[in-house]
Amino acid sequence: MRVERGKVLKRFESGPRRSAKSWISSCLAFVFCFTAVFPLWSTGTASAAANVAVDETKNYISLKNTDFSSNNPRVGNYANFAYQTETPPTGLTQLGKVIAKDLQYNYGVRTSTAPYSDSQIKSPNNIVGFKDAGNGLFPMRLATNKPESFGSMFNKERVTLSNNRSFSTYFSFKMHGGTQADGIVFVVQTASNEAGASGGGLGYSGVAKSIGVEYDTWYNKGLDNGTPRNDPRAIGTSSGNRASHVALVLDGNVDHDAQPKGAVDGKNIANMDIKKLSLAQTPGEAASDPYKLFHTWIDYDGLTKKFNVYLIRENNNGTYLVPQVGTDGKLVIAGNEVATQEVTEFPYLENGQLVSRTSGGSVIPVKPIMSDTQDLSSMLLQDDAYIGFTAATGGSYQDHDIYSWQFNNYSGLIVPGTNQGQQEVEQAPTHIQIVNTVPLRNASGLPVFFQKDTNGSNGVLGVKPVTGAAGDTPMDGIKAGGSTAEIQAEVRTIDGDLIAGYPVTFSMYYVLANTQVDIGSGRKVWSETLADDSDMYLTADGYEVRTQRYDRNGQEVLVREITVPSDANGVASVNLWNLGDYPHLSYAKARIGGELNGKVYGGGNFDTTPVYFESGSAPVVTNAKVGDDRKTIVTTLDMPVTYDPHDTGGFYIEVPDPADPSATVKIPLVVKGHAKDSQDEDDPFRLVLEIDADSPDYPPSLPVDYVIPPNVQTPLNYDKDKGSVTGTGTGGLPLESFPVNGGVTVPVENRLCSRKS
Repeated sequence: MRVERGKVLKRFESGPRRSAKSWISSCLAFVFCFTAVFPLWSTGTASAAANVAVDETKNYISLKNTDFSSNNPRVGNYANFAYQTETPPTGLTQLGKVIAKDLQYNYGVRTSTAPYSDSQIKSPNNIVGFKDAGNGLFPMRLATNKPESFGSMFNKERVTLSNNRSFSTYFSFKMHGGTQADGIVFVVQTASNEAGASGGGLGYSGVAKSIGVEYDTWYNKGLDNGTPRNDPRAIGTSSGNRASHVALVLDGNVDHDAQPKGAVDGKNIANMDIKKLSLAQTPGEAASDPYKLFHTWIDYDGLTKKFNVYLIRENNNGTYLVPQVGTDGKLVIAGNEVATQEVTEFPYLENGQLVSRTSGGSVIPVKPIMSDTQDLSSMLLQDDAYIGFTAATGGSYQDHDIYSWQFNNYSGLIVPGTNQGQQEVEQAPTHIQIVNTVPLRNASGLPVFFQKDTNGSNGVLGVKPVTGAAGDTPMDGIKAGGSTAEIQAEVRTIDGDLIAGYPVTFSMYYVLANTQVDIGSGRKVWSETLADDSDMYLTADGYEVRTQRYDRNGQEVLVREITVPSDANGVASVNLWNLGDYPHLSYAKARIGGELNGKVYGGGNFDTTPVYFESGSAPVVTNAKVGDDRKTIVTTLDMPVTYDPHDTGGFYIEVPDPADPSATVKIPLVVKGHAKDSQDEDDPFRLVLEIDADSPDYPPSLPVDYVIPPNVQTPLNYDKDKGSVTGTGTGGLPLESFPVNGGVTVPVENRLCSRKS
């Protein structure tokens, strides 16, 4: 029997286990003691001691942008920006991008409008992009008072979403000036960091395989450039082009009626007024009711599929307006506007709920304006996503400014601040590199490669390697020794310092398919659909593998990961094991962040490398003990094993013969199955052996209900000619017989009170 696919297989480590907290404390002690004697510096190797250590009091998140100035390390010096233009597709007269350190701004203009000039794009006089707006304000201006244009911003490199593609974000924004069109969309998508489109689609139209939350200020009904639009009118209006709503939009489609559930108030759309909660104001409205910013939170838990959106308005006097939400989950309407309550403090978390305080001292809840349970994870092609924003103008226009932006690759509201209930948010490490790679060749010295997809993508597919020619340049990766390989990854902060004690999560995957994906404005790119490799297993001394099953598009998906902290040199290490056939070639991924000791550490930046398993090796029994029922023996082997369920014999134990205490008899055992781990899942390293009283070899001097007496020697034997235990997968070698030629048997731990198996 092979280790069953779809089962959670979790490594059980015998002996004492160190907690993540005690390990991190040890790292801290090492780093601080080391720095007292030697100065530390960053190097390109994994041998130097880490310069810094994780601070367990901080809340580490994937992306921290308090503004978009040069002081933001994700932006970097404006003078170092790269400006690139591209040949625009049909319908656009201009297409370009501004590349900062870790972020990228994209812009485009339709053929009906004059293009931006160089000075309008390039710092310091730019009117869009990374903007110095004066008065110490440095927003990201996605789009401006220019008709028929779009802008988008995404992180340059994908980040890995955790827990079935969960995520959480907080940002502040303002749309102002011009003629109140069209709006902003927060976007999670897997295809390209250049996505975006102009027009009533808010820059999001046509961005496929994506999740969006729109903040829409312009009423579109009917066809907009041939695409259906069905916006609700703002509360209190019956005519005109003004709108003010927040809505969930998917797969690049902003037609609310076309969403999977349609438009459901309070669940996937929140329609507001053009008064206090107007997302954009006319000049007259701005003069009579000025405000500073809107603040919003979006949180999606991929495990529960719960989705929430929150919104508040910050006034110029330092107070905030909180929309009132009824027990039915819908905004409360008072007359022709949304009812609000004024609070005097920026929200904070109390018992996991977002709350604030009124001038009278009362604590009130800040409720989500949209809340629903919906499978958003299946919208994405893979766990690795580009995160950012789009915005656009049509015939009307306005400035679309993002002032601050925080994002994490886990669910859980981000509430930055220093007061009780708020979070001291810290940028997670951003650099990770797998360091122990070599050129991949087979035993004959020929390079090995992934199979190529034949659909024109030039992508790779599957886990079955192909052999190259002698003159081909091999790819770098990790070559296993038999059924196992070690992988090491060093972790660095955004400043390039090695960091000790920060979690790294390892997993294995392969490319399932390569497909073309729309990214807006008629453009397409090839994108990979990735699948976790269920034939791979991971172990690390003192840490357990975490396996979860997710439902995506009606199918169960198995995801297996293990999280360990980086050591005092800033390096995290785990062992990889092949449960499948030989040869086997797939990818190992090391991503920054994970869950340790009950605390979530954000991150998501990752590195990958091929791992090549050429041939299997023979397993060895390393430990055996009597089970609590005293009728079983639990064996531990040095690698994952399988067996033929129709051929379960071969094992024996020797016990004193009741008829002649000076002699011994051999009791036959059969493989009952794999032992269970702490979550009652199969452990591929351990087998449970059971006394076989029905065997013709069963000693007649023993009763059929014989139990193994405590505190006697019960050495274990195995005859491979009568058994079927092998390393997992086709090509796995058999467990050899023992003892051989009078050699040493395997001792069996046999105490009166043994631990549970």
